Amino acid sequence: MKRKTMGAAFYSFMLSLFYQEIPIAAYTLTQSQSIIDGQTLISKGATFELGFFSPSNSKDRYLGIWYKQVSVQTLVWVANRDSPLNDTSGALKIGSIGNIVILNSTQSVIWSSNMSNAVENPIVELLDSGNLVLRDVKDGDYKSYLWQSFDYPGDTLLPGMKLGWNLKTGRNTYMSSWRNSDDPSQGDYTLAMDLTKYPELVIRNGSSKYYRSGPWNGLQFSGAPDLASNRIFKYEIVHNADEVYYIYHVIDQSVTLRIVLTQTSTEGRLQHLIWVNDAQIWRVVTSIPKDRCDDYAPCGAYSTCEAMSQPFCQCLKGFKPKSPQAWNATDWSQGCERKTPTNCSQGEGFLKFSGVKVPDTTGTWVNMSMDLEECRVICLRNCSCVAYTNADISNGGSGCVTWFMDLTDIRNMDEDGAGQDLYVRMAASELVSETKSGTKKHVVVIVSSTVVAGIIVLGLGSWCIWSIWKKRSLKGDHGKDDLELPIFDLATVKSATDNFAEANKLGEGGFGPVYKHKNLVKLLGFCMQGEEKMLVYEYMPNKSLDSFIFGLFLIRHIGYMSPEYAVDGHFSVKSDVFSFGVLLLEIISGKRNRGFFHPDHELNLLGHGWKLWSEDRSMELVDESMDNSCLAQEILRYIHIGLLCVQKGADQRPTMSSVVLMLSSETVVLPKPLPPGFYFERSTPIKDNLSYSNKESYVSYDSTISLVEGR
Repeated sequence: MKRKTMGAAFYSFMLSLFYQEIPIAAYTLTQSQSIIDGQTLISKGATFELGFFSPSNSKDRYLGIWYKQVSVQTLVWVANRDSPLNDTSGALKIGSIGNIVILNSTQSVIWSSNMSNAVENPIVELLDSGNLVLRDVKDGDYKSYLWQSFDYPGDTLLPGMKLGWNLKTGRNTYMSSWRNSDDPSQGDYTLAMDLTKYPELVIRNGSSKYYRSGPWNGLQFSGAPDLASNRIFKYEIVHNADEVYYIYHVIDQSVTLRIVLTQTSTEGRLQHLIWVNDAQIWRVVTSIPKDRCDDYAPCGAYSTCEAMSQPFCQCLKGFKPKSPQAWNATDWSQGCERKTPTNCSQGEGFLKFSGVKVPDTTGTWVNMSMDLEECRVICLRNCSCVAYTNADISNGGSGCVTWFMDLTDIRNMDEDGAGQDLYVRMAASELVSETKSGTKKHVVVIVSSTVVAGIIVLGLGSWCIWSIWKKRSLKGDHGKDDLELPIFDLATVKSATDNFAEANKLGEGGFGPVYKHKNLVKLLGFCMQGEEKMLVYEYMPNKSLDSFIFGLFLIRHIGYMSPEYAVDGHFSVKSDVFSFGVLLLEIISGKRNRGFFHPDHELNLLGHGWKLWSEDRSMELVDESMDNSCLAQEILRYIHIGLLCVQKGADQRPTMSSVVLMLSSETVVLPKPLPPGFYFERSTPIKDNLSYSNKESYVSYDSTISLVEGR
C-alpha cells in the first residue's frame, strides 16, 4: 500500500514538472538539442520567449513567441498556426538537412521552415527583436540568416519587420489576422503592400479591398496621417530595384510597441498598441479604419469623402451623381460622372483639388525624373490620362504619377492637415465656367476690399477727430458736477492704494490688476491720465469674482478640458466642442464629469456614457428626474451627439455648426462615435502610466481603450 502511494506521488511530481514551462539555459538551439512541450527558449536579453502554448479557450497546442516581460501573455508569432497539435507531445528540432521542424507524437513533421538547400552546421537563435532565425555557424556574418520568422509574420508586425515584396525572390511578406482569439489560423483580413507602380498599403477582406492607406508621397501615406513618424516611432518606405517594403522602428527602446491586425465578426482593424506597465494593459494608440471615409471607396468614382460633412460624399467639381435617385437615397456606391465629357479637344486642362488622399493607384504610370509641369504636359497629350500629381511632395515636389482609370477612393484630408494636390482633367467648357466663377469672385474681392478700406480710413479719421475733441472736453469739464461719474486724478488713486502696493492688490484679470480700497463694489468713478486708465469700485470684503472664475480655472474645470489642450497645450475650435459635449452629457445624466464615481468601474462620466452606449444601455445614463419629461428617441440622439463631441482626437469631433445641425435636424445621419478622451477618472496619472523613461513623449496618446484590442 505504501509503495503504491509513493508511486502515485512520484508520478504526480513528474507530471507537474512536465507541464511546467522550464526555460533552457541558452538562447540558441543546435542540431543535437530539442525543445519539448513545457520547455521554452528565451532571448539573450530576456525580451521574448518561445514555447508551446494553447489559446485561452482551446486545447490545441501551438509553437509561438511571446513577450517575456509582459504580464499578459501576448503572442507575436505562431509557427504551426494552420496545423495545431492535439496533445502535448510536440517537439521543436533542427532536421537532418538543417530545417527547423515541429514533430508530433509519431515523429511526423507537422510544420517546417521548408528550406531546400542543406545546411552543414545549423543553429537556431531567438533574438531580442522577437525574430527566430536560422543560420550556419561556419558563416562569420551573424546577421546572414538562412531563414527568419520575420519573413513570415502572422497578425503582428514588430519593430524592424519588413512588410512588402522581395523583388528578386518574389516573396510577399504580409500580415494576416487570426480567425478569432482562440484560433490563430489565418483569418479573413490581410495587410499587404500593393505592388503597383505607386505602392500603397491595403487591407483586404478576402479578395476585396477594405482599406487603402494611399501611396507614400515622401512625407507620409497620403491617406493615413496616423501612420506618419512621431516622437515614439518612425516609419520608412524603401522602394528600389530589389525590394519594396514598409518598416517602422521605435525611437526609445524602452517602449514596448506592436502593430496588430485584428478580426471580429463584423470588421477588421489595424491597431498600434503600447504596453503601459503601471496599468498592466495594452493601450490603443491608433486604430484603422478610423471612420466611414476610411472604408474603401464609400462614395464611388469621381467623388470625395469627408467624414464631418453632411452628406459625407460629394461629387468632384465638374461631376454629377451617376444615379441622382440612388444618390439622394444615400446610396453613393455608383459614384459620379462628368457633367461634360472630355473628347481630347483643344482647350481641355486640369482642375486642382488640394489636400486629398489620391485615388487608387491601380492603373497608374510613374516617372520619378519628371517635374510637375512635365507631368502636366505628358498627361494632357494622352487622351486616356484623367489625372496627375507629384509622386513625391517633399522638398518642393518631384516625380510624376498619372491615372488612366476611374478615380476612386478619394478622401478630403484637410481636417487632418494631410493629403496632397491632385490635378483632374476637365472639358474646356468646365474650365471656362470655373475661370468665370473665379473671375467674378476676384472682382467681388477687389471691390469689397476697396469699400472696406475706404470705410476703415473714414472711421480712423472720425475716431481721431473725436478723440481730440473728447480730450479737450475732459480737460475743460474736469470736476464738473454734471458728469455721471466723477474723475479722479492719478495722484488721488496712488494715495488711496498706497502707490499701488502689492499688499493692496486683490487680484489680476485679463485687463490688469485690481487693488484694495475702502470704497469698492459700487463703481464710484474712473481715472484717465496719459496711458493710465482705471475704474474705482467700492470695497469687496469677500474678494472679487476673479477668485471664483479665474486663477484656478484649469484645476477646478479640468473635466471640461479637451485632451489636446490638457496634454499638449494646443487649443482649437474643436476644444470648445469637447467642453460642450461634456456639458451635454452632464445635463442629461445630472452628474458632473469631474469627481464622477461608479461602484462597478473606474471610468469617469465620459467613459461611463461610452460604456453604456456601446452596450446599448444609453437610457441608464439619463437622470431619473428626466424620465417622464423627454422622449427616449430624442435623449438617445443627444447622448450620441455628446459622445461625438468628446471623441479623443480634435479631427474626429464635429464642428459646432455641425453640432447645431445635428441637434436641430433628426434627418441628419449621425456617425458612429469613437472612444472619448480621458476615459479613466481614478487611474494612475498619465505621466506615470508609461513603461519607459521619456514620459513626455507619450502623454498625447493616453486616452480611450474601448476599441477591440489584439490579444
